[in-house]
Formats: sequence, structure tokens, C-alpha cells
Amino acid sequence: MKKLLLHLLFALYIPASADAQTVPVADGPFLDSLRAKYPSCFVQVGSGWELDTNCPEVVTEDSLIVIGDGTGLVYDITPLPYFVNLKFLHLEYIGVSWMGLSSTPGSLEKFIYRNIDGTIQDTMRFNRGLRYLDASFNPTIGGINHWPDSLRHLFCQESGLGRLPALPAFLETLNCASQRGVGSAGNILTSLPALPSTLISLTCSHNALSSLPLLPDGLKVLDCMVQERNVNSQDRELTLSALPDLPSSLERLNAGGNKITTLPSLPASLKHLRITQTRFFEDDLVVGGSTNVVHEGISVLPSLPPSLEILECGWNNLTSLPPLPASLTYLDASENVRVHGQGSQTPGIVTAGITSLGSPLHDGMEYLNVSLTPITCLPRIPATMQVVVTTGSAISCLPNSSNYNAVPPLPLCSPTNNVNQCESSPVISGELFYDINSNGIQDANENPRANVEVQLASGLSAYSNTN
Repeated sequence: MKKLLLHLLFALYIPASADAQTVPVADGPFLDSLRAKYPSCFVQVGSGWELDTNCPEVVTEDSLIVIGDGTGLVYDITPLPYFVNLKFLHLEYIGVSWMGLSSTPGSLEKFIYRNIDGTIQDTMRFNRGLRYLDASFNPTIGGINHWPDSLRHLFCQESGLGRLPALPAFLETLNCASQRGVGSAGNILTSLPALPSTLISLTCSHNALSSLPLLPDGLKVLDCMVQERNVNSQDRELTLSALPDLPSSLERLNAGGNKITTLPSLPASLKHLRITQTRFFEDDLVVGGSTNVVHEGISVLPSLPPSLEILECGWNNLTSLPPLPASLTYLDASENVRVHGQGSQTPGIVTAGITSLGSPLHDGMEYLNVSLTPITCLPRIPATMQVVVTTGSAISCLPNSSNYNAVPPLPLCSPTNNVNQCESSPVISGELFYDINSNGIQDANENPRANVEVQLASGLSAYSNTN
């Protein structure tokens, strides 16, 4: 009986051994990484190592992260196809050899491939199930000539792509910013393919686009700032002069740093508008150029949407602002009209530009910058305000105090310093405290309170400003 049992166990053992399959793995840092993580999946054969392709730890692995030290060591990643259930792969700061690989693993859903030294071969394909690809910061990425139809999110900024292949039909996110050539070549991406109807976010800043394609109806984010190309190793020229019609769904728009002179109608859904610096002098673009204006910039803003929260419109050619919506929390209208040789914080009162905000500052406003404008007076500053910047403007005093930081510090307007005859709130002195025992007298343990709203008999309100 014991002999029969021994023969049976031996018979069962032989097929299991026969099923094991091993493949040699090239010596190098990728082998070292795999051996450290899956030591039981490798067998030594002579002086080399082989991977057991049926090893449970390999065939069931769904996530693999390999981040190098940036020294450029080349990782031979040919064992990847044996990770048959891999869903997430992150390779970064390494050199990669794709030789011998025709595709990424078929199960892969998310692939991060950043800061890589090495090119992707023209014959290599991304697997059809891939939904998220981040191939950013790869200046020598090479010949990508397709994207899988399954892709939903694509990030390829700073990867030296002079052309984007046709985009997947259901893409939702595209970031293709800063496609630069070698040396002095500068920006090399001059056009975009047709945008899919499903696109929600488009970032194409710091390229050399002369126009944008038709924007899809569902787009929520558009960043197309600074479109320019190198004329030579020192000089540049701007390329984008107009925006297409904006979709009704748009929530964020950044189009600053271009030679735009007008904006299309702004959709009611817009929350963030950044249109900083469209006014340029020749020496902004050409080394040794003159001080002549070569791009006048935006001189009029369209009506602002009722939901707008952030408006950055400095360094333009504006002389007035449209009515400010009550939803606004951040306003930078500095240096309008932009004056040659002045930065946004350079002192020196200017004589052209926005002379008045033209609207009250609503409760909820937190940041205001009117530096280097000829504005002389501010409306009442709400209690929610955190920062007020008036450097280089014509403002000499502030209408009311609150818990905000004034840059530079200015006094409250009074009959003796209000040279511009600005409206100002009356200053009431006294102590505001919490009357703990309700005796109507401030006792020693009843401290003053700051930032408390006080309703006046006239119906106006003010806030206590010190403890």
C-alpha cells in the first residue's frame, strides 16, 4: 500500500513539473526589480535567470510600478506580456528598450510612461483596452502613430510631438501642451486634429497653433495660452489671433499670452476667465526690438457671465470693465493699458487704462489687484476681502477697513487725505465686546471682538476691525 501511494504521488508530480515554462530575462535593472518583488518566480540557469511564466504571483499581478533614479539605465521590459492580468503600469525616470515588444499587455487599462529615455518604435501598438495614457515629459518618445479606440484620457505634454495622430472617438481629456523640438527649434505642434464630441478638457498651451478646431459642445476646460513659434534662436512670434465660438458648457478658459484682440461671447456657465497679456511691444518678442506696440491686445471685454468666479485680465488694453457679477471672488485688472518697461509691481502712476471698477465689490470677493492703473477710488471693500493690491495706481486712501492685507498699506479716506474725493465709510470709534453677564458694562473678562458686523440705525452695516 505504501509503495502504491508513493508511485501515485510521483505520477502526480511529473505533470506539474512539466507545465512549468521559463523564459530567459536579460540581465539588468528590470530583472533586478522583478526578482526583488517576485523572488519565487525566478530560477537560475547557468549564470543567468529565467522567469517562470506560470508563476501565480506574475499571472495574477494587476499593478506594477518601476521608478528609476534618472541615471538613464536601460530597462529591458520584454517580460511584460507574461503579466497577463496587469491593469496598471507605471514606468518613470528610466531608460526603456521596446525591442521585441509589439504591444503593451492586453489587460492594461492605465499606463503612466513619464520622463523616459528611449523611443517607442513605429511598429509598437498600445493595447485596445487602454483607457488612460500619460506619456508626458518624454522629449525623445519617437514615432507614436496611433491611439487605441478605448482611450479616454491622454496626457502627452512636453514629448516632442510635431503631429498628433487622429484622436480616439470617445476621448474625454487631452493635454498636449509644450511640444518642443530639439535645441532652438522651439514649439513644433502647429495644428490639432478634429476633436471628438466627447471631449471635456483640452490643454494645448505653449505650442504654435494658428487656429483651434471646432470645439465640442460638452467641453468644460480650454487652456490655449501662449501660442508662439521661434523665428530663430532668440526671437519669437505669436501665432494665435482668434478663438472659435465657445461651447455653452465651458467653465474654464485660459487664452492669455496670445495676439487676440477680441473675445467671442462668453457662455453663462463660465466660472474662470484668464486672458492676461494680449498687449505686446516689439522687444517682448524680438531681442533688441523697439518699444513700439506690435499687438494692441484686447480693449473691450464682452458681458461677464453671472457665475464667473475668477477674472484675470491684466496686461491688456482695457480702459473699462463690464459690470462685475456678484459671484466674483478674484479680480486682477492690473496694468491696463500696459505700459512699456513696467512690470505688474513696478511703482509709478500711469495715465491710461481703467479709471474705475464701475461696479460695487460684492460680498464674497477675496482678491483685488488694480496695480499700475489710473484708478483713483475703490468702492466699499467687503468683509470677505483678503488682499487688495494698489501698487503704482492713483489710489491714495481706502474707503473702509476690514481684515484684509493692503499692498501697499494705505490710510482710510478722511477729509484731510481724500484728495480724489472718494466715497468713504464713516469711522466710528468705541469698544465692541461680548457682554457675558448682560450688565451693559465691559468687565475685565469681556474682551473686544474683531470682524463682527454692526447694524447702524441708518440701515448701513460696518465691521469691527481690532481686538
